[in-house]
Amino acid sequence: MQRAHVLAIYFHLLETVIRKIRLTVVEEGACLIWQGAIDAGSPVMAMPYRRFGLGSQAPSQIRVRTLLLELCTHKRPPAGTTHRTVVVTATCRNGACVCPDCARYLPRSALMTRTMAEMNPVLNALRKDRILAKKKASGLRVLTDEEALRIKTEIGTSARALARELGRNFSVVHACRQNRTYRELSAAPRVATTSPWAGLAIRAQPT
Repeated sequence: MQRAHVLAIYFHLLETVIRKIRLTVVEEGACLIWQGAIDAGSPVMAMPYRRFGLGSQAPSQIRVRTLLLELCTHKRPPAGTTHRTVVVTATCRNGACVCPDCARYLPRSALMTRTMAEMNPVLNALRKDRILAKKKASGLRVLTDEEALRIKTEIGTSARALARELGRNFSVVHACRQNRTYRELSAAPRVATTSPWAGLAIRAQPT
């Protein structure tokens, strides 16, 4: 096949791809939002004419953000990297944005680290709620919420005295007072109004 024929096919394919991209994006501010399919967080489109003799070596999908970044800015992946070690992410944090101005190359390991850092607070909150619900369902919570709040707030009363008054084990009350348990409950501490010296008569010394 002559070189001119190959180039003609290539440019026709590229023109078809660009035309489909234009029909599938909408402008939102400085971003170009992809309205088509998204695979693993990356906007993709099917390779045109793949079933017409291009063979199994032709990719089945086109990474739209990567294609526009390379076509519009002439940027190539860093030397020594492959599609398995580097990805093209959107700096605007919109997974559907394909604007070249918002795109940059990022090592896949750095992307995974950032993703996990963003997920950890959510996962911790979900894990905390799940553990709390499991404890309530199984009856493992020894203290009621009112008792736990009282233990945490009445700092003027000793943990041992509260344990006797509430009829609870001292270790349970002490762990709650030290905030090792029932951490989801918190309130401003209040000092007990009853003086520990109440009821003790002080005998006047003779002069």
